[in-house]
Amino acid sequence: VEAIHLDGWCSEAALEAALLVKRNGGRVFLDTGSRKPGVEQLFPHVDLATCPLRSLESFTGTCDPFKGAKRFLDLGVAGVVITDGVHGSVFCDAERSPTLVPAFEVEVVDTTGAGDVFAGALLHASLNGNSLREGVRFASAAAALKCGQLGNREALPTLADVAALCAL
Repeated sequence: VEAIHLDGWCSEAALEAALLVKRNGGRVFLDTGSRKPGVEQLFPHVDLATCPLRSLESFTGTCDPFKGAKRFLDLGVAGVVITDGVHGSVFCDAERSPTLVPAFEVEVVDTTGAGDVFAGALLHASLNGNSLREGVRFASAAAALKCGQLGNREALPTLADVAALCAL
């Protein structure tokens, strides 16, 4: 297994799955969403976590995305992206200080599912060899395009649409 994407619910099964993937050379992605019981047990096994700014304080004790990103690393994750909608995203890992990636400007119609689209697009970019900065930009473009459309699945952008927006 090349990767596993976890949703922040840390059950015994989620932890075992993360450990199994890591033992076999795979990567563990975590979309924290809101704080869930026991999620900290996963942190030392996570290669890349996403966390919405609205939940940051519950994990790190701060609302500042730059400080919070560094604190996530102190909690054991290898890399993190703090998302903040129209204000962009802050990412960091052991090699990079917290860095802001601005959001793409779109006329927002519906934000339903934007965080899930961001997390999925980030995972896609990561598994396709993009750098963390490139992955965050790609995920930001995907989420922005989704927010410009009404609905969930029917509003998902195509890979070509995301690539075109990133090229601008």
